Amino acid sequence: MNIAKLKISVLILFISFAIKAKSEILQVKIYYNKNWTICKSDKAYYYRICLWYNEKHVFEGEFADYLLNETKIVQGKYEQGKKSGEFIFYYETGEEKIRASFINDQPIN
Repeated sequence: MNIAKLKISVLILFISFAIKAKSEILQVKIYYNKNWTICKSDKAYYYRICLWYNEKHVFEGEFADYLLNETKIVQGKYEQGKKSGEFIFYYETGEEKIRASFINDQPIN
């Protein structure tokens, strides 16, 4: 195989991976500082485990936020990037604090 054909094959392979990744929903871990600004892990106070819909650039499905010591502080669900359904908030001790319901990103109770 000559160099030109090899370069084209590698380029086609790269493009096919990029297209596949763009349409995927990925599980991600996002770090936040005390002001809930995204940051690097060494500056973090919280982190979120969630699904990220790469094509639409929104959260999708269930998520949970944690303190760095792995204490859950909120759990809920996003549909098309908007809060949906029941959210449960916890004190930093891990005890349940409050429950709230959302439809289309708006609280309903």
